[in-house]
Amino acid sequence: MDTDAQDSLLQFVWDRVAAVFEECERTHGLLEALPARTPDRLRFVASVVERVGAMGRLAERVPGGKDCFRAAEMRMEGNKFMRSSGPRDLLAAAEAYNRALAYAPEDSGELRKAYSNRSAVCYALREYRLCLDNIEAALRIKAPAPDPALEEKLRTKQLACRKLLADERVCHQFEQFCYAKLSYGPNVTNSRVVEGVVESGGQLVARQDFVVGDVLMIDEPYVTVIDGKDRYTRCHHCLRDRFLELRPCPDCVVAMFCSKQCAQQAHQRYHRLECPVLHRLFEIYHIATLVPLRIVCTAIDTFGDDLDRLEEHIQKIDPDFNPFQLNWNKVTREQLYDAMHVLPTNESQRAPMLNLFLATESIVVTEIMFRHSPQLRQLANTEAKQDLIRQLVYHHTMT
Repeated sequence: MDTDAQDSLLQFVWDRVAAVFEECERTHGLLEALPARTPDRLRFVASVVERVGAMGRLAERVPGGKDCFRAAEMRMEGNKFMRSSGPRDLLAAAEAYNRALAYAPEDSGELRKAYSNRSAVCYALREYRLCLDNIEAALRIKAPAPDPALEEKLRTKQLACRKLLADERVCHQFEQFCYAKLSYGPNVTNSRVVEGVVESGGQLVARQDFVVGDVLMIDEPYVTVIDGKDRYTRCHHCLRDRFLELRPCPDCVVAMFCSKQCAQQAHQRYHRLECPVLHRLFEIYHIATLVPLRIVCTAIDTFGDDLDRLEEHIQKIDPDFNPFQLNWNKVTREQLYDAMHVLPTNESQRAPMLNLFLATESIVVTEIMFRHSPQLRQLANTEAKQDLIRQLVYHHTMT
């Protein structure tokens, strides 16, 4: 079966697990060999992963920590682009400096130099306000070794930016992100423009004709996951293109945020749980690996890190729950999760081998989390709670 897996770890596990499943199919019939209940099925898959010797690979130390040498290499790469000075080269330089920021340890000389280098990109792009922000970030860093020459250079550029900002004609900021306005009010059902059809998987059916350009619904995503190629040019939380403003997570080398607000929201909702393993998870497969995990992490935060409360709530969710009937002006975080949880899994419509691949992927992700995320390990401190996490990741992998 072609899984398009890109990472050697997931491919390593799946190749060995699939061989066992194929043998089961030849000797017993695959469906007959599998436990009927989802928790038992996931335990069975986990036992196969352990049986083929793959659990040891999942227990290996997660690579990709802060590294001054790597940060310096990336800065040098950025400097090469800066010497070319073309528009595309400036953007490439900024991305290289962002990588350097992500890899530089907190309060290190490399972190200070990376901010200084990025301020040069801002200056070349005539983004003087952002240039000042980067200079101030560099000057705030109390690196172990003082660098008087760099500080003097930054102070000189700081004065130049302030003078240029006095002339409003040369100051242009990025356009503020904004949403379009709804054409028919805040709630799609109240507007009587569209209705949900649960039998068709929740599709919308028009009750009247629309004018081209009408905005019928604005929906904030429950979670976001950045495309790997954009990880050093966009905010990991709001996904905005703020490549001259990104600040790195102090602990991992992947997450960067455009503001304190985004950093705080991401940390509270999901990043505190995924941070130690995010570098590994980004390399395992694709965005679809991270989305289910981030949904589960956000749900955990919604219920105050209380897994028992989360499980009790899930058991009470009405299977006929219709998100289109919610008042989205007053929707609660619990209701938002309900809307995610009732999405159809289509498990019965997939080939058994594909479901087993998704189960294996879920086991790989959750085992890495249990072994390398101290906060999740502390929350899921019993086998029953770990089973709940495995089931939820698998459930949302299928939706």
